[in-house]
Amino acid sequence: MKLIRLLCLLCLMPLSMFSQSLSSRIDVIYTVKDNWQGRLDLYLPDTKENNALVIYIHGGGWTHGRKEAEYEKFKVFIENGYAVANVEYRLANQAPAPAAIEDVQCAIAYLLKNADSLKLDKRRFVLMGGSAGAHLALLAGLGASQMQGSCSLRQFKPAAIISKYGPTDLLRWKPAMTEGGASASWLADKRKDTAFVNTLSPISYVSKDHIPVLFVHGDQDKTVPMLQSETLYRKLKKHGYPAQMYVVQGGKHGNFGEVETPKMDAVMIAFLRKYLKR
Repeated sequence: MKLIRLLCLLCLMPLSMFSQSLSSRIDVIYTVKDNWQGRLDLYLPDTKENNALVIYIHGGGWTHGRKEAEYEKFKVFIENGYAVANVEYRLANQAPAPAAIEDVQCAIAYLLKNADSLKLDKRRFVLMGGSAGAHLALLAGLGASQMQGSCSLRQFKPAAIISKYGPTDLLRWKPAMTEGGASASWLADKRKDTAFVNTLSPISYVSKDHIPVLFVHGDQDKTVPMLQSETLYRKLKKHGYPAQMYVVQGGKHGNFGEVETPKMDAVMIAFLRKYLKR
């Protein structure tokens, strides 16, 4: 236990050793579709060189959630010197699938286009999210070169992906596939279209890109069973991806508590430091 706490402290050391100025840009419009404006919040370290960027996508089963409620979940990256883009997207009651992933693609495209003026390093873009946000991060990252949409990302390859307890195989996730399920409204009347659902499942996208992926999952998660992460993790490892799996013992669906959350944060920061070298 003492060793684990020491490792957590060492990984998060920049929190107490360094301070730097930070600028924020709230409600930046990254796309407009019909009468809906897609917005994101930017947190940018004041540095002379271009920064690595964590693109954070909130959860909520594609049916609820607000970017404004997420700061505590990504502040560890700000505190460790990373730029952060906190992205909102259309929910199921605004537009069904594939609207959410198309919005995320457009947010990434906006950030790539404006990377120089924002002092962002396009080689060090990280996608991450929790639950449905993790699903969208995996889908946008692993499927970048293959997915269709109004914002093409065919030349985009993220430096890394962090998936916190997200569904990876929608055909085998009951809340999305069962009529009346908590997340079924996102797939709407296309829920029975197997080919369509497969295009929205991260497990369908394995290529030669070998993107580093970190999976974080609680072993007592009843909302998104840990098998969802394990299955994709094993598939990526089989195909040569530098994938990692961090299991939160006794963890349910997020909100891991004051003991386990710092451990998870330390694992995520160590993962980024390993793969985001210049």
